[in-house]
Amino acid sequence: MRRTDIAVAVALAFGLWGAGCSSEEEKGKAEAKPHMKGESAEKPMEKAVEKPAEKKEEGGWIGVKHQTADAATVKKVGKPGTQVVDVTSGGPGAKAGLKAGDVIISFEGKAVKSDQELDDLVRSAGAGKKTTVVVMRGKAKKTLTLVTAGRP
Repeated sequence: MRRTDIAVAVALAFGLWGAGCSSEEEKGKAEAKPHMKGESAEKPMEKAVEKPAEKKEEGGWIGVKHQTADAATVKKVGKPGTQVVDVTSGGPGAKAGLKAGDVIISFEGKAVKSDQELDDLVRSAGAGKKTTVVVMRGKAKKTLTLVTAGRP
């Protein structure tokens, strides 16, 4: 849609089309249907303000911010994974006992080597899935039980 078409649509919607015209002839011209390619002039705002439905991302959610563990962290804990940066209070991760600094190395029995791998596994698990998460906390390996939630 061209910029002029949008301006016309807005003017029509707010009753401004022809508002500044001095003569009846000018008002008549202004009230004529604008030429909007492929669209009806009766309902010009229908297309102009139509927003796509917000697609709520589906899948599971564990309530943690994380990033792929860097080389120093991998060396420190002895395994690759994704490091928890922040845990959402009251979220599934917090309820399971995840803490900032934990390195998630396994989710649902599958190895996790990057942040994207964890995101994919959590998303595909869906909401309400009881699963195990294996983390490295320092040099100690811990297995936690977590129930995924729906994405907020």
